[in-house]
Amino acid sequence: MDKDLRSYLKQLDSLGPEEWVRIKKKISPRYETTAILYQLENEGRYPAVLFESIEGYSIPAVTNLHATRKRIALALGVDEASLVEEYRKRDAERILPRMVENGPVKEVVLKGEDLDLNGLPLFTHFDINNAPYITAGIVVARDPVSKVRNLSFNRGMLVGRNRLRVHMAPGMQLGRCYRNAEDREEPLDIAIIIGVHPAFAIGALALVPFEVDEYDVIGGILQEPVPLVKCETVDLEVPAYAEIVLEGKILPHIREDEGPFGEFSGHSVGVAKHHVIEINVITHRREPIY
Repeated sequence: MDKDLRSYLKQLDSLGPEEWVRIKKKISPRYETTAILYQLENEGRYPAVLFESIEGYSIPAVTNLHATRKRIALALGVDEASLVEEYRKRDAERILPRMVENGPVKEVVLKGEDLDLNGLPLFTHFDINNAPYITAGIVVARDPVSKVRNLSFNRGMLVGRNRLRVHMAPGMQLGRCYRNAEDREEPLDIAIIIGVHPAFAIGALALVPFEVDEYDVIGGILQEPVPLVKCETVDLEVPAYAEIVLEGKILPHIREDEGPFGEFSGHSVGVAKHHVIEINVITHRREPIY
């Protein structure tokens, strides 16, 4: 069985309210969703939360999937006592992905005038933020020199219907892929993956050598090959069972103001010149979950 976000949410349905909460009331993505999470935390509760009705949007949103060891163990299919040892074992394994012709992530394809990032319920977490952000998007890129794929989490600030400003942490592998493209006077093809099985997300965080394809690492964490489909407009492959994919390019030699950004820790970072992504196409499942 292919593991995806929906298969995991079905597992959560069997757990109690300490692990899984559905909120049916219409909630604003501007501050209110974050305030609810902080209130739960103040009560000593850390459930995954499904916001079924987001004000101004037709797409529900889920958050807090990795906030307890119990849910991480559930994602890996192990008991909590075995979690660390099992993760260490799987992190060392490599299971290659498999290509498929099509997948649910291609059920809806939005291009041209139909493409609008404002249709996604991006959260504005704190009043210091002057724009909504993608904060759980996984960026996939292929290094133009080695041809190896890299996956990483990078926050994206919404600045237009097809434009994001992205923060790439210094010294990390996406920055190296980008520099190799920019040195060739080329944009870097990327895709932003939104809505995956929690074990997939854990695999995307792996600290592995630059020459290791992180889809192979994710396969090891999932204990099954990741089914991939080819992108519509860029030379990349993305999970067939993702909820949403944004295809685009990081533009060469362009830096624009990104920030300020409030962090979950209570600290914030200021405005700095960061990279710019132009989105070419959005693909998603029917009735996607953000």
